[in-house]
Amino acid sequence: MTRRSVIVGLVAVVLMISAFSALASDRTVLAEMFGAVGCGYCPNAREALVELQAEKGTGELVVLYYHVSDGYATGETYARASYYGVGGIPHVEFDAVQDVIGASPTVIDIYRPIVNSRLAVPSPIEIECIGSIVTEGTRGTVGGWVTAKFKATDTVGVGDLRAQFVVYEDVSVEYPFTVRDMLAPETVTTLSAAGDSIEFTKYFSGVTNSTNDPLNMHIIVFIEDTSPQQIVQSALMPDPYDFEMVADKFAEEIDYWGEATYTLLLHNTGTSDDDLNVDFTTDFPGDPYNWVANYCSTDGVCYMGAHSFFVPAGVTETLYVHIMDYNGTHQDIGTMTISVESNSAGFTKEADFIAFCDLTSILLVDDDGPMLYETYFQDALTDTGYPPYTWDCNTKGRPSATLLKSFYATFWTTASADAMTIVADDELAMIEYLNAGGNLCLASMNYLSSRSSTNTFITDYLHIDSWTDDTSGFIMNGVAGDMISDGMALSLLSGPFPVSESDSVTPASGDDVIFSADSGHKAVKISEDGHKVVFLAFPFECVKPVYAPPDNNRVLIDRIMAWFDFDETGVPDDGAPDFAKLVLSQNMPNPFNPTTSIQFSVPSNAGRVELCVYNVSGRLVRTLVNDELTAGPHSVVWNGKNDDGRSLASGIYFAKLTAGDETAEKKMAFLK
Repeated sequence: MTRRSVIVGLVAVVLMISAFSALASDRTVLAEMFGAVGCGYCPNAREALVELQAEKGTGELVVLYYHVSDGYATGETYARASYYGVGGIPHVEFDAVQDVIGASPTVIDIYRPIVNSRLAVPSPIEIECIGSIVTEGTRGTVGGWVTAKFKATDTVGVGDLRAQFVVYEDVSVEYPFTVRDMLAPETVTTLSAAGDSIEFTKYFSGVTNSTNDPLNMHIIVFIEDTSPQQIVQSALMPDPYDFEMVADKFAEEIDYWGEATYTLLLHNTGTSDDDLNVDFTTDFPGDPYNWVANYCSTDGVCYMGAHSFFVPAGVTETLYVHIMDYNGTHQDIGTMTISVESNSAGFTKEADFIAFCDLTSILLVDDDGPMLYETYFQDALTDTGYPPYTWDCNTKGRPSATLLKSFYATFWTTASADAMTIVADDELAMIEYLNAGGNLCLASMNYLSSRSSTNTFITDYLHIDSWTDDTSGFIMNGVAGDMISDGMALSLLSGPFPVSESDSVTPASGDDVIFSADSGHKAVKISEDGHKVVFLAFPFECVKPVYAPPDNNRVLIDRIMAWFDFDETGVPDDGAPDFAKLVLSQNMPNPFNPTTSIQFSVPSNAGRVELCVYNVSGRLVRTLVNDELTAGPHSVVWNGKNDDGRSLASGIYFAKLTAGDETAEKKMAFLK
């Protein structure tokens, strides 16, 4: 096996040779990144590893971030850097057989084939590990234990093997995988032939936890050959107590006297049984007596308060959440927050469910950090008859695709904040939302200037070829005849912050420019494939509400909403919506046991539609749909069985949707 070093933009160098015999187990690749807070190119490496792990899953790729020369650095991270001879950063080691030094914005195109090539090489060792991480009495530290069993599944060409145990913390979006502690390694001398095994239990205490949340702490176990260097196998320790809250939707529009119903799945993803304590609070800003709220179990018992559910490891408890309009005379927004506590570990997760009574479901994504500029959008939307539900990213985290898809329209603002908060996962969520027919207004004068190159969201959904950073512009002039901007001249003088960071865009085909300044084009709109986008590269917050119509932010909001409502593409003669794209959503729940729901949408005139399940070897195991379907959304349930009715083994499976020349695919995890 060859260990190679890649210096981005320069040359590849052969460093050393290592060999093992024929191998037998699936491999989990370990990427070890060396970087620092002040490193200019490290964000490119980090973003690429985050995106690649999301693409592969932690069963195929695990990541550690060793900080050097900053406040997160430790003697152990420096020692690991010395072990690899790290000089320049960012420096990423893949299984210690190939490293990449430096990181351009497209470095993921270098990382991906390296990971794929390693995944194609099985390992002679498999790792099973269990353990626990708990908050200690001293605030800001955690302790716990991990037991790892290493088993040879084939002949191992023994070099100098040692087992490593690393505790890391997801400190923030900018610094995930941050190494906090490396426990003393264990020398491995008894793994040689298939069937050999060895087990270690390690205890630790006083490990820094800056987020004060044990769910952000994780343990990676790996076994490495130190002479010559290579990682033989890696594993992420599963959480003993953890659960997922998965909902089919989070918002619904209802009529007077109507009822919004949501399906909430509580999936115990830990390795131990747990009692999940469920309770809820409500926020009914109008008359609280307008609403009634409860949740019900599958046996038909409904609860108006707290209840505890025993949920075995790997099992899903299904709840049905209800919000009902009890008045029948008032437009209103009602919010019900379901809180679920792990009785064993003590942590709580929450989910908000929102009912819009006789109102359009509008989501306002407040992505300006701790600042309060979202009030400019809140006031403008409310005053034009579209009161929004506000999602504060600073307190609630990043919005999921399922959350976005619950709303008719989404307004996303970064105000004057650095738009680096919008990461690859956010862009993928917006893409999924738009593919499902969503309406998006993205208002960010820093989104483009925070990027060093284009990406799929910019080129294929915003339809922007290029841009010029920070060109300012004080008057946004509309385009004659445009449904949004006709006759408008928006003044940005004397706003809450300077407009000097506004960008100018060069639109691609499919874009309609809607606002320009002397410094260039400042806003575009796109309508295609059943979705609509408005992108403002200037700060909406600087558009005054007091100026005479049409040159104020109320008129701008009203016209954007009118354009979202406007049927530009026409409707078929039969009156049915014209669905333009094949869409396959992620199965829910995932991982699942015993069943999972697969939702998809079929375009008009699709012809015969096939939805099939394949195993990791590419063999067809189940045909779920093979028929001509009506255009629009559909849903099927898979019970983890093959076409012969036999239950399949735990593992990774792929759902593949085909209609004509279009295909879509999603990875599914079946856990028994």
